[in-house]
Amino acid sequence: MRELGITQKHAEIVFASLNSKAVLEIAVCLLTEASDDNSDLIRAIKEIPRIARRNHLTHSSIHFASDGSEVAFVLRDIASGKFKYRPLSRTVQQFYDAINELHAAMVEVQTLSGVTDENFISYTHGARASLDEIKSGIPTSSIES
Repeated sequence: MRELGITQKHAEIVFASLNSKAVLEIAVCLLTEASDDNSDLIRAIKEIPRIARRNHLTHSSIHFASDGSEVAFVLRDIASGKFKYRPLSRTVQQFYDAINELHAAMVEVQTLSGVTDENFISYTHGARASLDEIKSGIPTSSIES
């Protein structure tokens, strides 16, 4: 069999165009072909879609009060198959602080793991840009940087 001689950048371009299910299937196939016993890792990878279906962040929404004083994060429980809304209201400052902490944690994970994937880095900076956009669209008296 002929081996493809492509760079890591080209491989990332190819994988970026695939949906998450295809990427997971490729990962499972590669781990299955490896000589090591990767059964625990394969089981964990196959569990990802099930966990993601119940992910609160994926199935939730954010609503800002018309006066910009409060943010409601609406969690949608789907475990039972029925939608149950549980709004969690926070001040704009609390919401801003939480997103700022999330951004810092994501950057730290990227740094500690040694991941150099430009998409991940772009995502963290995109999250920060979104945070700044949110901050600029609400009364500055509501937020302390």
